[in-house]
Amino acid sequence: MTIPEQQYLDLGPITIAFREKGTGTPLVFIHGMGGNSAAWEGQYSAFADRYRVIGWDGPGYGASGEFTDDRPVIADYVDVLARLFDALGIEAAHLVGHSLGGIIVSAFTRLHGKRVLDLALIQAVTGYGRENTARRANRNLERKAELDGLSADAFARHRAERALAPGASAALIEQAATVSYAIRKRGYLQAWHALTAADIFAELKGIDKSTLFIAGEHDRIAGDDDCRAIAEAISGARYRVVAGVGHVPHFEAPDVLNRLLDEFHLAVN
Repeated sequence: MTIPEQQYLDLGPITIAFREKGTGTPLVFIHGMGGNSAAWEGQYSAFADRYRVIGWDGPGYGASGEFTDDRPVIADYVDVLARLFDALGIEAAHLVGHSLGGIIVSAFTRLHGKRVLDLALIQAVTGYGRENTARRANRNLERKAELDGLSADAFARHRAERALAPGASAALIEQAATVSYAIRKRGYLQAWHALTAADIFAELKGIDKSTLFIAGEHDRIAGDDDCRAIAEAISGARYRVVAGVGHVPHFEAPDVLNRLLDEFHLAVN
């Protein structure tokens, strides 16, 4: 498989890198805390024959610019995504969000519902916004200390090993570490700050879009109870579990993920 070359757009306050392949109704993929537009290698070719497939490097990730404020919130990411939609001439799209990206696309749907055809959440996380201020501040300090205590390569490998299902092959760990967890420290900590302040349940209030939630059987980051609670907060949401995978099914079982997305889109459109 090959991925499309990166393109760049100056969106005013920030430059965003993205990849695009195919024509048709837009299908937009939003990565999580670890990730970038290259993480969707298994999706570009799989869907480009019938969709305009787009993946971004979120602010502070890949080749995109960073926020000037080191304490962004989810609404800041949503604003940049809306600007990207405008720049690409997207009126409405199928949205897919992984992990933190699940919170971003949920917030985008709440604020820009007319621009969302349907919603797929891949192991979306809850965020820590319901915790008290002191605990959230500690989470930020703890994650910064973890980053400071490891080299970039060691941090990427540590997060990849935790994200994948137990017993993942060395080759898969290396792939995930190289692509999905090769981060830039400042951009990652900005996203982590947004995650500590986020509450996906607040973002989901009032959403009435057709929604698919995909969970991994062995996910050690987004627990089963949290995943089911998120899905249950959305009226009529479909819930599917992918056997044998952890937190990153687009690496671990791309064919299964693609089939579930195809079945969902066929069922609701």
